[in-house]
Amino acid sequence: MPQRDDLEETIQLIRQLLPIIEANQEIAVMRIGHVRNTVLATRAFEEGLSAIYTSVLTSHKRALAEEQELEEIKGKAATILLSTNERLAGSITNVTANEFVTFTDQQPGNDVIIVGQVGRDVWESQRPGKPYSFFDLPQQAVSMRQIRPLLTQLLAYEDLTVFYPRFASVVTQEPVIRQLGSALETAAKASHGGPLQGTRYLFEPSLEEVLDFFNTQIFSTVVKQLFEETELAILGSRITAMENAAFNIRRRLGELERLELQTKRRKRNKHQRERLAGMQLWHTS
Repeated sequence: MPQRDDLEETIQLIRQLLPIIEANQEIAVMRIGHVRNTVLATRAFEEGLSAIYTSVLTSHKRALAEEQELEEIKGKAATILLSTNERLAGSITNVTANEFVTFTDQQPGNDVIIVGQVGRDVWESQRPGKPYSFFDLPQQAVSMRQIRPLLTQLLAYEDLTVFYPRFASVVTQEPVIRQLGSALETAAKASHGGPLQGTRYLFEPSLEEVLDFFNTQIFSTVVKQLFEETELAILGSRITAMENAAFNIRRRLGELERLELQTKRRKRNKHQRERLAGMQLWHTS
């Protein structure tokens, strides 16, 4: 049975912890409203941009193949994980990171790129010593200037596979695999059961200049949207995690308060028994 002083100290500690949990939840609720409206409003538009970007890449590869009489042109590939620096982000970050690690085992030739300290910790604990590139970026309102070093590195790859958490609802977030560049074309080929014929375009002023615009402008827009998707999913996961934590704290606090009351009653009953025993001895003597 815990001592009364220990119980009081534990109860006081839990009572101090509860407002912190509730404050974190309220902050996440306030942030998620703005982020959700922005992400959901641009999600369909960004997916359409990705489809156009893939079509342009397909045209570029076809043009190169025709010029060089090659059937297929292969470039470098990378697998990217978008995670967070914040520890109170719920379970979605670890779930996504674990799927990312499993995928990298299946694609040992891909370079590994990790964004966020939580993802880095998962990687180093599960695959210690394996090389990777790391980017430590802010989690809120990330700007093009802040992600430019990452974009510069990503543009060196032809095939990109991105793992990130996606928001479905406040209570539901899911890990998502997103193909960019030629990897998206490969996935589309698989879903169609064969090579993509695609649409043949006339490019003005030239295919190379149009592709350069897509690589510098459209691609950066797509990547920034993925960061915003990640932020939204993590906010939703945090709200759920804080709600569960607050519920468990209140339940535990109730259990400890009942235990404290029982301890006080036992101590009071013990004093009464000792007093009665003393009175009986006094009358006997």
